Amino acid sequence: MVLQTKVKVGDLVNHLLMANEWLGVVSKIREFELDEKKVWKALIYIISPHYFSKWHSVVPSSGGLNKEKVGWVDLDFLKVVSGVK
Repeated sequence: MVLQTKVKVGDLVNHLLMANEWLGVVSKIREFELDEKKVWKALIYIISPHYFSKWHSVVPSSGGLNKEKVGWVDLDFLKVVSGVK
């Protein structure tokens, strides 16, 4: 499957369902297979003091990272705030 997105490694992003205070940096983009469907996700390091900063350390779907402020987010939920060239 070919990735067709504007999100790139190094981009500063917001989550579409969170407030604008949710701010993260894309450190990796990867394809996952979920229920026989392929899904693209970005590994995000959350740089803002948002109340969801610790979400990925307690949620099993975060890919077993078990780290605060780091987790996989579906690319469909990300909006680029400032992109790399």
